[in-house]
Amino acid sequence: MHFEYVEHLTRDIFAAQYFTVKIHKSYVNQNGQKHNIYGPACEWSSYTGTPTLRYYILGNLHREHCPAVIAYHHDHTLRSIEYFRHGRIHRDDGPAEIIYHRNGQINILCWYVNGMLDWNKGQPREFYDEQGMRRSCGNSLHGFLQ
Repeated sequence: MHFEYVEHLTRDIFAAQYFTVKIHKSYVNQNGQKHNIYGPACEWSSYTGTPTLRYYILGNLHREHCPAVIAYHHDHTLRSIEYFRHGRIHRDDGPAEIIYHRNGQINILCWYVNGMLDWNKGQPREFYDEQGMRRSCGNSLHGFLQ
């Protein structure tokens, strides 16, 4: 199998009108799919220097038992982690998305299974203040993450 290392400037699709994203490392297979079984397939940072690691297998965000997306604040404190399986946000044994306050306390916990909010364990979202106290639980009219 042939893998290619690519380094280039690109624009984030969602935020193309707001800022440029610098791709530091990107690994792709012969089909042009982001793919790296040994580490993150894509490492990038925004114009503010906020680093993000993304793990891909055959073009899909995927990582077994570990987060597939790890994002940091500009001061390199943890901003968020997300668990993906075969391109869908998913985790069996805990929240699939964890967002942190700048002080390191948990801000939001979200439970997903196969890309859908997981209602089987109660409220699929929990919100916390900067002292770690639970503020509320939340839900969504649209359970599928696009």
